[in-house]
Amino acid sequence: MKIISKLLVSILIFSLLPLGLVYGATSVDTATVDGADTTSAQVEWKLQRYQKKINRFVAQQSFSGMLDNSESQLIGNMRIQNNTRDGFTVHINSANDAILVPASTDDGEDPIPFELALSYSGETATQIYQSSAPIDNADFTGTNAGDSGTYSPSLGVLVLGLADTSLKCAAPTDMNINITLDVDSITAFRMAGTYEDTLTVTYSDL
Repeated sequence: MKIISKLLVSILIFSLLPLGLVYGATSVDTATVDGADTTSAQVEWKLQRYQKKINRFVAQQSFSGMLDNSESQLIGNMRIQNNTRDGFTVHINSANDAILVPASTDDGEDPIPFELALSYSGETATQIYQSSAPIDNADFTGTNAGDSGTYSPSLGVLVLGLADTSLKCAAPTDMNINITLDVDSITAFRMAGTYEDTLTVTYSDL
């Protein structure tokens, strides 16, 4: 009976405690002026806001194996999600500068130049650069490759991202990019031979 009585008393005392003490709630700074004795009062209100960093990048090739016998075909897609002020960059590089190079020339094979067309959907900050024109050989070797803001010798062509690092992003990014490979004529794909190039996509959180 003594043990049960002590237990009941303990439960009663615990139930009478303020909830703030039970759960360790933080105190709120308050002040009340009421009467002639108090002429001033001061309170401090601490304001805080936390937003989790979003930094996601997914890239997926649309097929495995050989390219189709088609003038235009989807080869891959990407999704970029980033909510940092200093932004990000996405570059595409081509090992052969946007040319499908023949494995041999035993049967007179010729290189096949191609373009990469990019289509965007989603939302991003106005400070984020988007490559609007198709990417071709000139972007890797011509005058376009001289633009240090949109081209990197090691990373390739900037397709999405902060080209001017002196700027800050005013809004988060959630973008999808579809990448299509286009050739001038389907005839080139009908000629004998094995042709290759390797594309490298690099995402960087700045």
